[in-house]
Amino acid sequence: MSIPTWSYDASFYDEKTRGTNVLIKTDLVKGKGLFASRALKAGSIALEETAMCCTQNRDDYLKNVPVCGHCLVSVETPRANVARVTRNKTLAMEIPYSAAFRARGHVRCRYVEQGCPMVFCSTRCQEAAWASFHYANCRGCMNDASQAAYDQFISNDWEQGGVDYSDTHFLSMRFLASAVTLRRLHKASLEASYAHIAQLIKAPITKFHFTFLLRDDDAFPTGTTDSVKERVLWDQFQAFKGAEHGHPHVAQAEASSCTKDDMLTSGQALIATVFQLSEEEKEFYLGTRWSELLGAVLLNGQERTPHSPYYEHFQALASIPSVEQEIRAYHKKVKTLGYNASKLHCSSSGQGIYTIGCLFNHSCDPNLQVLYIDGNDETLVAVCLRDVQEGEELCISYINESLPYAERQQQLYEHYLFDCGCKKCSGEAESATKAIAAVDVPAGVTAVSQPPPAVVSSDTDTDADDTAPVGVIGTSMPTVAEDVPLVVSATGVDAGVSLEQPEKIQASEAHTIDVKEESAAPS
Repeated sequence: MSIPTWSYDASFYDEKTRGTNVLIKTDLVKGKGLFASRALKAGSIALEETAMCCTQNRDDYLKNVPVCGHCLVSVETPRANVARVTRNKTLAMEIPYSAAFRARGHVRCRYVEQGCPMVFCSTRCQEAAWASFHYANCRGCMNDASQAAYDQFISNDWEQGGVDYSDTHFLSMRFLASAVTLRRLHKASLEASYAHIAQLIKAPITKFHFTFLLRDDDAFPTGTTDSVKERVLWDQFQAFKGAEHGHPHVAQAEASSCTKDDMLTSGQALIATVFQLSEEEKEFYLGTRWSELLGAVLLNGQERTPHSPYYEHFQALASIPSVEQEIRAYHKKVKTLGYNASKLHCSSSGQGIYTIGCLFNHSCDPNLQVLYIDGNDETLVAVCLRDVQEGEELCISYINESLPYAERQQQLYEHYLFDCGCKKCSGEAESATKAIAAVDVPAGVTAVSQPPPAVVSSDTDTDADDTAPVGVIGTSMPTVAEDVPLVVSATGVDAGVSLEQPEKIQASEAHTIDVKEESAAPS
């Protein structure tokens, strides 16, 4: 497997880290990493940062779930939130004290009449978006050919080998729009327009394989124990590391009607038309750079699914003792009618990449966690889980660190392209691998040879299964050790899909954060 590549221009980061709690160090194993510039107490904020580039997830965008196109904050009211999720207008109208909710702005793009659907929470965000990416990506400013290509790019499912890369493409297009805006609006050189992207850890999209998401435990013979499944899947993973193209899922994906090369060719043709790229711009922005940009989004993106207006409203009401009974009565009605309250607690899903926040390395025993803030926008806030000493490396977890050793290793290797050598993994490695090797595999029990039936995307009502990566934020991916993020939100099996069809898994370039707080967004 190819090791991700990274570069480091100190001048690019100096101003952004000056006076903060973090400093950047590099080494040949981990690449870039963040370290505490001063001692930090448990519960204190190590880093707070707005996104370098972010976008709503593609499916929510197509469904017109209203969020600010610049900061991802919801621009719905609690009533509109409930009506959209439940499709029950009566229930929405019964929300207690809904008139007390202070709705955010709902500012349309100035080219809405020409076909741009973008909305913003304020004129400030509208103007900031125009200056950073919307100048090049406003549908209302495009000619007919560009609009047609834009619509095709957005509506394409970008599925390859059972994995859905639509969110990866959506954020990548936004990123490229930021480069083109720098080039055309701000008159930057090609190299300068791409400098913010060039600093990201990257790998070609062709190097990513998500076999751990395509496994189907139900395909094992009836009565197969969990320990036998673990042994078989671990053996298959070890074989995959030695020859990834020999893995049955990878081989089938490469033999599919749409290969990754096909996906790249199609995407670049549409992108060239969307942005009306000149020959010089095509040569610079596309080809290897387009493939690596898709990979960079997978490695650095972080999922952002902030709390909804419904959640915000009821949190505010909870501080008023006199309305407690009304709140309880409404929640009871929601439950009685059969609605999943957790679906009402979250706003639209999205993802962002952060200039400094994408440099956190991974540890299965992290000293930081990422939380949401009261603003409920795309802002990243990394909080200390314990006291941190000056000079100590600041780490988050890209996955669910409570998973067994074997699962953690496989997810990190396939998802982030590295073998984890953190303190926790180093301490468990010998005993875990010995325990797995001690399991006898009965005759006739083999690794799953075909991809499982379709997995529904993260926009469905099924809950995410345990293989969905959690606890990730973009980071500078190292070369061998514990680094870098990306996210694939696999969510349950769709019983309505034929078992003969390969599964679709949402490779959402983000990182689902395992927020250990009372009302964490569901994964």
